[in-house]
Amino acid sequence: MEVARVVDLTFSGLENVSSVLDIGMGSGLFAEAFAAKGLRVAGVDANPEMIPAAQSFVPQVIFKVGTAEELLFADGEFDVAFMSLLLHETDDAAKAVQESLSCLPEAPGRAGVALRGTGDRSGNGGTPACRRGSSLGENSRIFTCEETRLKKFILYRFNK
Repeated sequence: MEVARVVDLTFSGLENVSSVLDIGMGSGLFAEAFAAKGLRVAGVDANPEMIPAAQSFVPQVIFKVGTAEELLFADGEFDVAFMSLLLHETDDAAKAVQESLSCLPEAPGRAGVALRGTGDRSGNGGTPACRRGSSLGENSRIFTCEETRLKKFILYRFNK
């Protein structure tokens, strides 16, 4: 799963990161890795059964039941929003990205959204996540999209 590499790449180039929201955190695998870096971490998952599972591994993290499309956190509360293999599970992927961006501060270079997904390896004009991200344009406040190919997945970083 390359957890350590994904975590390091998630923060690459961002300054003064102190907090992460793990959206669709499941068992808390990435939340645990973020917390191990000394960050303030919160997680949200639509499946209520995942909350006690994640808390058993990372009791210091705040976990809530909720959806990616309606996050229960204040605007600007986190420096990074992270989603791993989640967008295909949402009812409205664009709304999920918009909602994740609302949790981030306005300061450029200090905030970003990282998505770990399968990607489109066909070479047809870039991967869907970056094409969709750039098509959201001004409405989503995304300024750049970077892709890093992992062993089995792709990490997409949308930076403000």
